[in-house]
Amino acid sequence: MKNQTVRVVLFLVAIVFAAGAMYFIIAAEQRLGVQRAGERAVRDQSAALLALISDLRAGQRSYVAIGQGHDFWMARVTTLLTTAQSKVSGLAGVLRAEPARTSLDAAAVALENFSKLDARAQEHVSLNQLSAASDLIFSDGMELMEAAASAVESAQSQELKAHEADSAALRQRQAWIGAVGLVALVIATMLLVPIPTPQDASVPTRALGATETSAPTDAKPQPVAPVDPELAPDLAETARLCIELGRVMQTSEVPPLLAHAATLLDAAGLVVWVSDRTGSELKPVFTHGYSDKIVATMSNMSRDAQNATALAFRSAQPRAVTSTNQTHGAFVVPLITPAGCVGVFAAELRHGSEQRESTRALTMILGAQLATLVAAAPASCTAAAQA
Repeated sequence: MKNQTVRVVLFLVAIVFAAGAMYFIIAAEQRLGVQRAGERAVRDQSAALLALISDLRAGQRSYVAIGQGHDFWMARVTTLLTTAQSKVSGLAGVLRAEPARTSLDAAAVALENFSKLDARAQEHVSLNQLSAASDLIFSDGMELMEAAASAVESAQSQELKAHEADSAALRQRQAWIGAVGLVALVIATMLLVPIPTPQDASVPTRALGATETSAPTDAKPQPVAPVDPELAPDLAETARLCIELGRVMQTSEVPPLLAHAATLLDAAGLVVWVSDRTGSELKPVFTHGYSDKIVATMSNMSRDAQNATALAFRSAQPRAVTSTNQTHGAFVVPLITPAGCVGVFAAELRHGSEQRESTRALTMILGAQLATLVAAAPASCTAAAQA
């Protein structure tokens, strides 16, 4: 694609897609925050209502308890009942699921019937007919309170299930939109790669802007393995890999994904180095492509070590090691989070591909995804992975 205008237009379209994906992800996070707040409100109001129902049950039993002030408990139950009915109305205001509303309506009916029963029980107590009051309280009264409590618990459970289903669906859409945005970013990155233009062999070196020197140099150029022609990256596989990395819950899920990454990068080996809490050492947490014997020799690396891995960590900038005829090359990218650099992703690359812009771009994209994984992993998981 050598037409500059077409490249610019496609670049702008890719940027628009990426920006749209980012906007959706941010909006989805805000919606998830609202849902979490709604879940907390449902739990808190349900707990308050269940506590009131328990107090009503205990207060009404005190009508016929020996040595209790009947007037005090009748007044208290009347107040608690009014508060409970008000709480039912408040809880109904935060419920969205229809089955939850239906269950709460059953609780409201049970409280209304309890109110009528309580009026009759108070009348019996006022007439000193404690036996008749006991029959009402310990039979119908207890059943109504149990029915009300069960209905409130059912409403809470059904509402929370509806919230969980909505959150899961939103997370899934978020993942797919994020993959689309990632593909758009990869395309935009590839469109920024300059297109080499062939030079006329007959044009003198001086005409190309090179400077001559009469002083010979002792430095001997190191032979470099030839670089294969630029290969188009597999964007679909890269997007799928990023989605799978975003779903990782256990450290045991990471090695197969690193194997997939090695295939995409044509890498002989991969190592994920993670910094300790002090930032003074790097630890090899995940590896791929190396024998157990070689992995066993890998030890903690000081951040001040004189190699590409430590340098990438200290500078928070990618570093490349050029291949030779005898050795592979490497490309090392820092794992950057809002808290700073937390580690390094090192790829040992075949066929001189560390010089390809496409391979470097894919390595940086995978490094960015691994950075979110490392930042989200608790210290215990990191230790388990290292073991």
